Amino acid sequence: MTRLHGQILRLSGIFIEMLGVFALLTMTRTGPDGSPAPGAISQRVAWAIICAGFGVWAVGNAVIYWRRGDRAGRDRQGDKPRGSEDLGLRL
Repeated sequence: MTRLHGQILRLSGIFIEMLGVFALLTMTRTGPDGSPAPGAISQRVAWAIICAGFGVWAVGNAVIYWRRGDRAGRDRQGDKPRGSEDLGLRL
């Protein structure tokens, strides 16, 4: 996996976490008698979504910052090292 894949995983993880927080705030309603409202999800499910998003985000960070071999950080055309901000995109 490349650093670009890591960025995609990080953004996906943040998006999943935001969906989980949104679900926690809006879809965990109960009726006046304490029973779940129709279309509601439990708090456990909402927290599981948030934790899954955090896990995806953490994997994305590991992909970005994982040490690579000797050839990592080298340009394909030569031995010029790429900058740390370069994601290897060719525009």
